[in-house]
This record gives sequence, C-alpha cells and structure tokens, in this order.
Amino acid sequence: MIKSKTYPELDGIDYVLYYNDSLEKLCVANISNKGRTDERGYPWYEGCYGNCLIALKYQRVTDGLYLLSENTMKELISKGFLKVEQSRLYIKILLNHNADRFVETDERYVKGYVVKNNKVE
Repeated sequence: MIKSKTYPELDGIDYVLYYNDSLEKLCVANISNKGRTDERGYPWYEGCYGNCLIALKYQRVTDGLYLLSENTMKELISKGFLKVEQSRLYIKILLNHNADRFVETDERYVKGYVVKNNKVE
C-alpha cells in the first residue's frame, strides 16, 4: 500500500465524496489507483484530494468531505445509496454514519481543516 506523506488521512481510503450544495449533487472522486501520476510525475490522487479540499476550504460549496474505503463504499451501494431518487438529507445521514473519516474546516489548525475518524482502525 502506498502511503501519502502529504495527506496521511488518505491511508486506506479509496473514495472522496462531498455534497455540492450549490449544484445540489453528490461529487465522487475515485482515488483507489494510488500509483497513477499526472503529467509532471506527481501522485494523481493527492491532486484530486487537494481539489476537494479547495471546494471545502475556499469555495465553501460543501460542509465536509467523506473519506471511504472500498468496503464501506460497497456497503453503501448495497443499501441503495447511489439511487437517483435519494434526498440530500438521506445521503448526508448515510455518509455521516458510515464514512470511515470525515474532513471539515477548522480555522484553529494550520491546515485549515480537521480529520475525524468515524470507525475504529
């Protein structure tokens, strides 16, 4: 397993999800391919996660990022999580209770965000 030096909260994480309140849609980033690099040779998944952090910290289009492992994503899909007719509230409740980690803004920290572990590792 490749470990991120920049974002240790991504260890064991395969998906980053957030609900974009301005577009009223769920955004999903699959970061399971940790070996993939961009055109400059940097890890692609770290750039993708960085973009999600920008949406959280600066664009303020969401109130948090949900970090999920492959197993957690499979559990949510089996519960009908990605069905179109699911309401925003239902999606957020499922994610709040099932996400492996939750990232939210917190100006008291140097990074400007804090990671909360929802599940015992």
